[in-house]
Amino acid sequence: GFEESREKLNDSQQKITDLENSKEDDIEILNQELKAVKEELNKSRMEEHAREMVILQQGKELEEIELKNKIQSNIVQRQKKELETLNHYLGKAKSRQQQYNTQKKEREMLLEQQQQRILSTSLEIQQLKQEIERCHSAPELGDENTNTLVDEDLTLPLLSPKNA
Repeated sequence: GFEESREKLNDSQQKITDLENSKEDDIEILNQELKAVKEELNKSRMEEHAREMVILQQGKELEEIELKNKIQSNIVQRQKKELETLNHYLGKAKSRQQQYNTQKKEREMLLEQQQQRILSTSLEIQQLKQEIERCHSAPELGDENTNTLVDEDLTLPLLSPKNA
C-alpha cells in the first residue's frame, strides 16, 4: 500500500506539475493573445485618429472653400451693383445725348432759317442798292425822259411781308 500511495502521490505531483506547466503555457498564450489584441486596438486607435485628422482637414478645407465662396459672392454682388450703377448712368448719358442731338438739330434748323433770312435780306439789300444806284444814275426829277423816280414793280415785292 505504501508504494501504491507513493505512486499516487507522484502521479498527483506530476499532474500538479503538468497543470502548472499547462497553466504557465496558457498564461503565456493568453499574454500573447492580450498583446496581439492590444496591438490591434492601438492600430485601430491610430487608424481612427488618422481618420479624425482627415475629417478635421476636410472640415478646414470646406470652411476655406465656404469662405472663398462667400468672398466671391460678395464680389459678384458688388460688381452687380456697380454694373447697375453704370447702366443707370449710361441710360442717363444716352438720354442726355439724345436730348443734345435733338437740341443740336433744332439749333441747326434755326441757324439754317437765320441763314436763309440773312440771304434773303442780303438779296433785298442788294436789290435796294441796285435801285438806289439806278436812282442816283437816273435823270433828275424834272427831266422829260423819265416819268417816275422809282420803279414800283421792283420795290413792292421787296417790302411785302412774305419776303420779310
